[in-house]
Amino acid sequence: MVLQYYGVTTGIDGKEVNQGNLNDWLITQPDGYYKGNISWGAITRYSGNRVIFDTMSGRNDTILSDDLCNGNPVIVNVPNHFVVATGSMCAGNETTWTINDPGRNITTLQGYGNTYLGLRRTRFQ
Repeated sequence: MVLQYYGVTTGIDGKEVNQGNLNDWLITQPDGYYKGNISWGAITRYSGNRVIFDTMSGRNDTILSDDLCNGNPVIVNVPNHFVVATGSMCAGNETTWTINDPGRNITTLQGYGNTYLGLRRTRFQ
């Protein structure tokens, strides 16, 4: 999870940060989910406002690679869900980005044809 990457191990509910506890907390929030979609602002709040998610619509390979080369994971909107990009084409001879996909056994963005619809850039404050 991106929150743990930034050292956020306890949510504002006092519980360990993991997918189950985050989901349980989001369900109790009036803005946790909207029409089945997760609220990034609610997740920021869950982190104690320490992890910020900036939304970018559309594809931007330069920003994706720059953020990853600078050590910041990026949440990538692939068709029908989100994955976390964890590694990029920094070496220059790579052909795809590595990802963590919680819903499928896919380890690179090539599994989605290197296609994505937008980004959630992450930063710690």
